[in-house]
Amino acid sequence: MTVKVQIKGIREGLLITVGEGEWEQVHQAVLEQLDEQGAFLHGARLALDVGNHALKAAELGKLRSDISQHEMTLWAVLSN
Repeated sequence: MTVKVQIKGIREGLLITVGEGEWEQVHQAVLEQLDEQGAFLHGARLALDVGNHALKAAELGKLRSDISQHEMTLWAVLSN
């Protein structure tokens, strides 16, 4: 199953919206998008909309760390 990841520009930076799926697949899909658009997104501030995903602190921390390795900043997480 392919997880949908949408990236769009907002006033404060970029908004990444993720689709349904297991969190590990979603996490990988986000990192793949960041890899594909790495040079364009370099230094960006990211807001992540996780929709209905219930994240544990460790999962969110790992994602934030992985995003930092791409030289981007996770500054907000939106959730239903």
